[in-house]
Amino acid sequence: MDFIRRNKLLGGAVIVLVIFNAALLVFLWLGRLENNRLNNGPEGKGRLLEERLNLSPDQVDQLETLKAAHFRQVNQYQREFNETRRQLHGLLNTENPQEKARVLAGKMGDIQSKIEISTFEHFASIRAICTTEQQKTFDKIISEVLRVEPNGNGPQGVRPPPEGGPAGNRPPPREKGGR
Repeated sequence: MDFIRRNKLLGGAVIVLVIFNAALLVFLWLGRLENNRLNNGPEGKGRLLEERLNLSPDQVDQLETLKAAHFRQVNQYQREFNETRRQLHGLLNTENPQEKARVLAGKMGDIQSKIEISTFEHFASIRAICTTEQQKTFDKIISEVLRVEPNGNGPQGVRPPPEGGPAGNRPPPREKGGR
């Protein structure tokens, strides 16, 4: 602290930077919370669709009805899935659990399949209440959503080649139609 007292300009700069960093962190944190409130959960995603599709009041009512039915169904499937998962993990302290574990894992797969089909049908129902122009926008929104991985890490698809090129240390491939 003695050094900072002797160099008031440096001390002032450090204090200003600390305040600036704190303000920036608060700004980022509050912005992140606001984005999460607006875009996460069924309400936020529904508002996004309402805004981007420019839905009529009648369409908004239909969307709300579809969402309520879909989320009731998916919540029921999630409860079944979680109960089956608890049963599966409960097998850890039993003798020879392999066969029952396979059955429970298969049941979990069936439930997950039902969730996916329900979600597909839900989006098909939403698309059906849209006008032709809204359907084009809806299709773009869905393709944007599908490009993002479940953990939010950007587009899926072809990954960049490994270090050293696509073939590693191998020689380049021959040209087509060449020697």
